[in-house]
Amino acid sequence: MRISETEREIICAAHLDADQTVGDMARRTGYKEHTVRYAIEKLKRERILIPHPFINLSPLGYHQYTIFFSVTSESRLNIDALMRLMVNSQRVSWVGRLGGEYQYGISVCARSPGEVSEFLDETSNTFGPVFYDKTIAVIVSLTHFRMNYLSTKQHECDHITLAEVAKKTQIDEVDHRILSGLETEVYNSHSELATKLRIPPSTLEYRMRSLHGAGILHRLTYLCNTSKLGVEMYLLLLSVKSVSAKLRLQVFKFCQAHRSVNFVIEYLGAWDYEVGVEVPSGRDIMRITGEFYAEFGDVLNLIRVFQVFDYPKVSKYPFRDFSFVCGRSITAHPGGRQ
Repeated sequence: MRISETEREIICAAHLDADQTVGDMARRTGYKEHTVRYAIEKLKRERILIPHPFINLSPLGYHQYTIFFSVTSESRLNIDALMRLMVNSQRVSWVGRLGGEYQYGISVCARSPGEVSEFLDETSNTFGPVFYDKTIAVIVSLTHFRMNYLSTKQHECDHITLAEVAKKTQIDEVDHRILSGLETEVYNSHSELATKLRIPPSTLEYRMRSLHGAGILHRLTYLCNTSKLGVEMYLLLLSVKSVSAKLRLQVFKFCQAHRSVNFVIEYLGAWDYEVGVEVPSGRDIMRITGEFYAEFGDVLNLIRVFQVFDYPKVSKYPFRDFSFVCGRSITAHPGGRQ
C-alpha cells in the first residue's frame, strides 16, 4: 500500500518513542496537531504502527541466544507445527523465516547455555532431528535506529539501545502483569491499560517508573509493519577478524548514519554483528554490502546475507506465566506436539 509523505515523516518521528505527546510530535515534524493525531490513529488502525514496549530482560537474569538453522527434509512435513511451537514458546522472543544459507532464525531467552540445550533437546524430542544445520551466538547489545529512509529530517531520538547489565533485580506478579499487558493488550492510554489489567492507575504509573528505573522497561515504542511500506528486509551477518571497542564504535556510527540500516546487534559467538537493512529492492543489497566492505574491508572476514520473508513473532517479553519468569518452571514448550 502507498503511504503519504506526511505519514512517512510521522512514522519516522514516532516509532522510537510511542509515549511522546501529539504536541511534541507536531513540534518535531512541523505538522499541525490534528494532522499528527489523525495520521497516528490511521497508522495504528491499519496495523502499520503497532505499540510495542522496549524491554530489557538482562536485569531479570536472561540472555538471548540467536540461532539460525535449516531443517531436515523429514522435518519439512511438520514445519507448520514447528513454527507454531516456536511462536507459542515462552522461551522464544523472535522467529524469522529467511532466504539464504539458513531457512529460519529464532532468539531463545535463557539464564544459561544449559537452558538453551534443554530447549533444543525438547524440540528434537517432539519433532525428531529437526536441525539439519545451525549456528548460534548470544546477544551483547541491540540498537534500533530511526527509519532514515522515510525522512531527511533530524529527530531528537535517533536510536535506542538495550545492553547486558551486571546488576540483577527481581519483579513481582504485578510487575509481570504490567510488562505482559504492555505487549499484549490493545489500549490507547495508560488509564485504559490499568482498567484492563485491573490495577489502579496510580499503581500502574508508579510500577512503570520503577521498572524504568531498574533498567527493565526502557520505553514504549512502535513496531513498524514494513511489509506495508513496500520495502524488502534483509539481515547481514558480519564476521570480523578482531573485536575492539574502537571497531564497535565505528560499526555503530556507520550503521547510525546509513539510510537503509534499521538496527544493529552485537554478538558473542559464531558471528559478531547482525545488521537489519530495509530497501526498495533486493538489487540494492549488493551495493550496501559493497559499502560495508569498503568501510571495514581490512577487518571483515565475511558478510552473509539473508532475505527476511516475515517475522511470525517479535516479542521483548515472551513470558506468559509469572512462575516461568521466576525460574520455578523451565519447561521449554507449553503442552506437547502442536
